[in-house]
Amino acid sequence: MLTISQYVWLIVSKDSIVLEFLKKDLLNLTSYAKAILPQIEQQTLTKVSPGSIVVSLSRIKNKIELQENTKPKFIINDISLKLPISELVLQKNHNPNPDLSKIYKELQNLDSIHFNVVNVDDELDIFVSTSQIDLVKKHMNFFKIILQEDNLSALTIKYNPEFRNYPGMGSQILNALALNSITFVECLTTYSEFIIYIKQDRASKAMEVLKEGFMV
Repeated sequence: MLTISQYVWLIVSKDSIVLEFLKKDLLNLTSYAKAILPQIEQQTLTKVSPGSIVVSLSRIKNKIELQENTKPKFIINDISLKLPISELVLQKNHNPNPDLSKIYKELQNLDSIHFNVVNVDDELDIFVSTSQIDLVKKHMNFFKIILQEDNLSALTIKYNPEFRNYPGMGSQILNALALNSITFVECLTTYSEFIIYIKQDRASKAMEVLKEGFMV
């Protein structure tokens, strides 16, 4: 059987916002303990005092602080923004893989055009500058369009590739955005770049949050 602290951790670890508030001393431990008390009692099948949950939360906080002190903070070397971006999700079941080289060839001589592809077994997810969405559709006309989403922006974050060797680097960025109520549509990573797709109306705020939190 798990301890009270372990049950508390199972709940807290699933909520990145609570974890971030706990780390920054912004979480009212007593109020939160009372909020999750029914879940703890349901899982333990025993009567649990709010005080024991508060103690568990304090221990979790101390453990997180110890881990954070030994983990390097993610540093952004540069950040850029492109918009407007459109997302096109295509179903490719029972269809041949597309010849994406034709699209690349037509786009290669155009300035400031964004184009990224996520190619999985059943779907093709394409992020492209909205001005070129018709070009993509022309070449992909034998695939069924599942979704088209416009009014997106692409945040491209450049970082030192050495950060790839440390766990939790991406979560630092996404947690910072989540704490500021900025949701993302998709994120992609390369050897030295982290690309986040978000709604255009949150792009400026996202830039401010990331520059303030991760640029030196």
